[in-house]
Amino acid sequence: ILRGSTSAEMVLRKIHQQAAAKGIEEAKGIFSSPVEYKEKLKMLLENFIYKQKLLLVFEDFDENQTTEGKLGNERLNELILYLKDELKDKDSLMIFCTREEIPKFTSIEIPPLSWHEFLKLIDRTSVLKRLKEKSLKTFYFDMGGYPRAVELFDIIAHHQFGDNPFEWTKLRKQVPQLTERILHKDTETADFSYLLMETLLDYLNDNQQQLLNT
Repeated sequence: ILRGSTSAEMVLRKIHQQAAAKGIEEAKGIFSSPVEYKEKLKMLLENFIYKQKLLLVFEDFDENQTTEGKLGNERLNELILYLKDELKDKDSLMIFCTREEIPKFTSIEIPPLSWHEFLKLIDRTSVLKRLKEKSLKTFYFDMGGYPRAVELFDIIAHHQFGDNPFEWTKLRKQVPQLTERILHKDTETADFSYLLMETLLDYLNDNQQQLLNT
């Protein structure tokens, strides 16, 4: 899984980590050697990618795209198109989670999570699963079962309430502008991630903020 802004080199490193973890000898020294990018790709293809079932998931991929769906990073664009052609007869897949169309790729609109799917997602959280059913139903209605929102709200709830009891409406107040966004959202699955991320950044101390900015 790769999230948000990425590059061709980051994609290759992610694949390399999986190859090394599986003990594939040919993959272990790729990034410590001075070989060029295309040579690394060739080595990974021949020694790992062609021999494995690989699933590459790109979350929040629209951070890499313009409003027309075009990729700002040409090398990343070349890599995903190359992998698309190379993997079409293999058992491996690439999935891109994005609001924008990607040229030369097939798009499928994913509906909101059902109530049953939402509960399964909540059951995997550490703090939100303490919410009572009434609160969960309001949360589901407000957020549209958006998985990233569930993940981020679980972190915020952990920071704000710890082991203390809380309700969804109480948690919602912790994020500025969220209520307004819920009342005026354009779609049922509107993306609230950036509002939640801004709130999470407030938990960093000055040194952590400076490191992140750097």
